[in-house]
Amino acid sequence: MRKFEKKICAILYNVYPKRKGNLTLLHYDAILFDVDGTLIDSSEQLTDTAREMARWLKDRNVLFTFATGRVQGMTERYAQDMQVSIPYVATNGAALIAPDGVLFRRKVPLKPLETMLRKADSMGMSIIYSEDGYEKVCCETPYILRQRAAFGRYNDVAPLTQADYDGKQMEKICVMDSDKTGDKIDYVEDFIRRLGDQYSYTRYGDKAVEIVHPGCTKAAGVAELAKRLNIPMSDVLAIGDDENDLQMLRLAGHTATVQNALAKVKPLVAYVSPYCHSAGVFDAVKHFIGE
Repeated sequence: MRKFEKKICAILYNVYPKRKGNLTLLHYDAILFDVDGTLIDSSEQLTDTAREMARWLKDRNVLFTFATGRVQGMTERYAQDMQVSIPYVATNGAALIAPDGVLFRRKVPLKPLETMLRKADSMGMSIIYSEDGYEKVCCETPYILRQRAAFGRYNDVAPLTQADYDGKQMEKICVMDSDKTGDKIDYVEDFIRRLGDQYSYTRYGDKAVEIVHPGCTKAAGVAELAKRLNIPMSDVLAIGDDENDLQMLRLAGHTATVQNALAKVKPLVAYVSPYCHSAGVFDAVKHFIGE
């Protein structure tokens, strides 16, 4: 390690205690990666480059983990494949998942959202929700059926009942308009805004809004993970590409992105890789850590 001998590289991918012989030194290098659009492309397949990077980091005693908008059930296969050994940030900061269990899972009540969710359903929008880390859908919309055919997900169909609205809490609710009309997502966002600080949300253009516990963001989740590892955020390298990464990139002391990132992301980071997805992440890792 040359450039960050006493720093962590929070690439939305991981954190590692440095070792010298059998002695663990009192500083960390950390790498945390975003998943969708950063580590993986639209095929959602983990590449050989990503696996090679994991081996490269392990050979250097670097721990790594994810910071993702995905729920636990959609992240754990990547964590297992890459042998992630420390907690990862899931659900845009609403959950922190360790290899041996859940460190926290923050939820919000459904009741204040009932009017909006019922109208979204009547407008043909897709409603995807997670109570305990695994997603269910309210209805088999064309979007849900396409996703099921392409990726084998959203098989658990469970319309929300009045009892659910009256008593249940969720870690995440996603309302999606796959037609990207704009006015439907405007309605959802306006409704949530009127609820004040009861919820946090991320809007993804005209396609979707994700709703989580107030104060939950990737940035907050990464800060919580860094705190648990006694790592200052000023020593974190964060790598992300999308709307839900912006706060994290503003908070971290060191930042990078991949070539395929949103245009608004690139001016915020210290290094823009000339490569896309996992190749870009590996390139950024080597840029900051060295060969």
